[in-house]
Amino acid sequence: MKNLTVRKSKNIRTLSLTLRRCVLKSIIQDSFIIFTTQSSI
Repeated sequence: MKNLTVRKSKNIRTLSLTLRRCVLKSIIQDSFIIFTTQSSI
């Protein structure tokens, strides 16, 4: 039972890390797109 809880928390940590990475990537892409469109205008 104890082992299962540890594994679950580990999974949650990995999931949150992946989510954070995805969010960061999308934010960077968005800012890059905004920057390129502003400089082209």
